[in-house]
Amino acid sequence: MDRYITKTKYFSSDFNTAIFSDPIRIYFSNEQESQALELYFRLQSRKDQWEQFLRKRGKDNYCYIMMYSNPSQFDTCFEIDGQSFAPGEMGEDFVVGIKGPMTPESVESFFENMDQTIGFDTIRNQ
Repeated sequence: MDRYITKTKYFSSDFNTAIFSDPIRIYFSNEQESQALELYFRLQSRKDQWEQFLRKRGKDNYCYIMMYSNPSQFDTCFEIDGQSFAPGEMGEDFVVGIKGPMTPESVESFFENMDQTIGFDTIRNQ
């Protein structure tokens, strides 16, 4: 299978910057750099749980986080009405789209949902 996110419906030509911190890869445009860095630093505390979640899906899998600055691009890629983020699939890899611009509330909502998905909320509440 072709594992190039740049060849999928999820990729936008607006993505001109990325942060690679395996197994997580964040794609965004330059104007979203501060939000992407905020996500990156918050994700670091959950990195072990992300790795466990992805390894359950298969060997050497990635999570691609796509930060769309244009809401219509997000809507085209994920076809979900009224959501600020959505999961997707690329083979055994996991894709998460985020509709920008992000607000503090949408960041919190993103982490609440992802924490449940990867099991971080269970660990945190023990």
